[in-house]
Amino acid sequence: MSNDLSEATLRAAQVEDLVQEGLAGLTAEQHENLSKALFPSTHTDKVDVLGKERVLTPIPLKYSREINARLKPFNDKLRSATKGADVDVDEQELANDLLAVSLILAKRYGFEDLAQAITDEEVTTDEIQAFVVTQVNLQQRNDFLLTPLRFLVGLLQQREIMTMSLLSPLQSTNSGQG
Repeated sequence: MSNDLSEATLRAAQVEDLVQEGLAGLTAEQHENLSKALFPSTHTDKVDVLGKERVLTPIPLKYSREINARLKPFNDKLRSATKGADVDVDEQELANDLLAVSLILAKRYGFEDLAQAITDEEVTTDEIQAFVVTQVNLQQRNDFLLTPLRFLVGLLQQREIMTMSLLSPLQSTNSGQG
């Protein structure tokens, strides 16, 4: 039996070597088309935060659960709103949720400098948003645990669209007065 196990281990190692060789021979476009489930390490994205390029990969279930648990109060408000309840989502709550999620992600990746900057609130909102949005976009839509985070990002995006819509008439009025 131990001989069978040794042979199986050897064959598994051979298959893994063949996979690595195969990956090395693919173009960048072919890499992008690989299954995220089977090849999570080939699905990366980069984001600049604190002057450093950070490489992100799909996060494991453990971190999706942690983010989902952290966003439970926000998710409860969303559920109430969909049932017709009058719900107020405070800007400070959104900021706190965004910071909490980014801290979970920073710790997951081992970005100690970023985790410290988040804790000390020494990072810009734009950088935090870029970090979280890049992670959300990298995750597959079937990561249902991140649905509250997708809503949070969606609210932030809607807020920016509304701001741009409101500013556009003002900008065109001001530019005509030069």
